[in-house]
Amino acid sequence: MTAARALRQIVATTDVHSALDNAAPFLAAAAVTGGAVTVPYWPADSNQPGVVVPRILQQFGADLTYGSDGSLTVSGTDAIDCIEIDLRDASELTP
Repeated sequence: MTAARALRQIVATTDVHSALDNAAPFLAAAAVTGGAVTVPYWPADSNQPGVVVPRILQQFGADLTYGSDGSLTVSGTDAIDCIEIDLRDASELTP
């Protein structure tokens, strides 16, 4: 089993707390492995810094799909683009 496949299996069975930035590692894992992660009830707008994670991953090349039920799916595309980004408004996301 490849590391990417093992990671997809872990991600597929993990519950994520409602704090949006807690979903970031799982969404990023989908983006970098070419997998997909769906988070139910992703808010269209929020004052949490984590709400920008999907847009950041989209800049890296991930595909975003918003479901009619409020879900968000991030899918990897087998290619990660280099980006330059200012995270001053979401400093909690900066390592």
